[in-house]
Amino acid sequence: MPNPLTNKVNPCQVKTVLKSLPAGLAKMPLTPFIIYTTAGALLWVTVLAMLGFVIGDNQEAIESYLREITIATMVLIGVGTFIYIKIKDRKTN
Repeated sequence: MPNPLTNKVNPCQVKTVLKSLPAGLAKMPLTPFIIYTTAGALLWVTVLAMLGFVIGDNQEAIESYLREITIATMVLIGVGTFIYIKIKDRKTN
């Protein structure tokens, strides 16, 4: 396992900075930041653990559908973003 003190930059470090920077720029109070960050981390870890449990030894089956899963995920993200922008535009008008 690499030493985190001598490690260059890994995705976890980047994600941590990208979460903290906007909160700091917006002068978000520390207590809500800790609560929201903890809740988000717990949700993320739970989802990843459940996925690992469900996938288990079925990794080969998942790999055969990986392209379709990726496309469906990208479409869902795109549709969700589009809906979010439309709702936000309606509220401002």
